[in-house]
Amino acid sequence: MRSFALILVLFLSLGARAADQDVKIVDRTNAVLQGSSEHMRLGKKMSITLQPFGQGVTYTNLTTLGFGYHLDRNSLFILE
Repeated sequence: MRSFALILVLFLSLGARAADQDVKIVDRTNAVLQGSSEHMRLGKKMSITLQPFGQGVTYTNLTTLGFGYHLDRNSLFILE
């Protein structure tokens, strides 16, 4: 019960700290941060990704090669 009360107090104090910070709301449809991943892919339609290794629940080869096509700004169709 004590741990639940501690978690509740921490959660409420974090929310109060976030409310105190100055926040600038930007229209997301027109704003792209320079250096962001979205900025790097502006004007590109295709992407190729390589995952040389990975971790899974079985002992299989988890190397992946993916080909992607950008449908629009926020959508990517990927074949792996």
